[in-house]
Amino acid sequence: MNQKKIALLLPLGKSSLEVWKNVKACKKLSEHGYEVHLFGRYQKLSRLNYHQIGDYDDDCWQKISVMKFDFILNHAGAKILLSKNLFLPPIATVIYDGFNAGQNLVAHLDSIVEPVISIKSSQRNKLPALRYIGNVNDDFSIEDYKYMENNSEYLVWCEPDGDEQGYSLAKKVAFESRFRLEIIDATHNHLQRNEILGNAFGLLVTSKQRSTQIPIASLATGTPILAIKGCLPEGIITPETGVFVSCGRSENKPLTITYNIGRLTLLNRQDCRNHAEKLISDNMVKNYAKICNLMIKSNKVSHKEEAHA
Repeated sequence: MNQKKIALLLPLGKSSLEVWKNVKACKKLSEHGYEVHLFGRYQKLSRLNYHQIGDYDDDCWQKISVMKFDFILNHAGAKILLSKNLFLPPIATVIYDGFNAGQNLVAHLDSIVEPVISIKSSQRNKLPALRYIGNVNDDFSIEDYKYMENNSEYLVWCEPDGDEQGYSLAKKVAFESRFRLEIIDATHNHLQRNEILGNAFGLLVTSKQRSTQIPIASLATGTPILAIKGCLPEGIITPETGVFVSCGRSENKPLTITYNIGRLTLLNRQDCRNHAEKLISDNMVKNYAKICNLMIKSNKVSHKEEAHA
């Protein structure tokens, strides 16, 4: 099976940290079986598959066309969508906060038929007329959470909807360990989560979680996690960022969990933050890979339909 080729178009000028984090994530598409080529203005060093260009002009498009890419990921703005004039593979443009500023995108909405990718779904409210095909960050950005060095003498319980058994267990653990118990759930916004989680001694997970957003948010603030084995995916917690407790069907679950709370003091809060960044980045790469697969498959289907027309 031939390896699919992706052209990754880099910004030609100064760009935000968010842009470069997404570029870095896209470079990791090579780990998902893609052959990734970068196009940009910077001096070519020893980077594999890097192509130095002066501008996204006819010469650049000719080069990209000749190289026969399966898909183009555009991080260089809307201007490219208005300048390309050769037959090219499918192209999707990533939009960022403040994207239409300086690009005069709104004035050309009727001219843009190519799909776009949002970093957060909230960005779509500003430019609703564009054709969105994916969202890479699931409305979760590491920048939403401030790393907090200090913690208070309370535990936070991560509440799924209506789990009385898990809540009862969490209250018993808090009582046995002499910690106050705070509750956090999906209704809390980023600022509230940052305040509650960032000041906590640890996040207590005693119920199976449908979403990993709150546990990852906890790590992003620097707060480690104590979870019953099976309540979270294994990769969310590492030995440096939390503790998995095996309770089985024991009636002494509260004491078993309480016994392990002290292990959280051995963990480094900065390690928790670093792991959260990795989890978010890995999730972005997976979402980009899904979008690439979707676009390449859609292009094949359209070509087959044209061939049979």
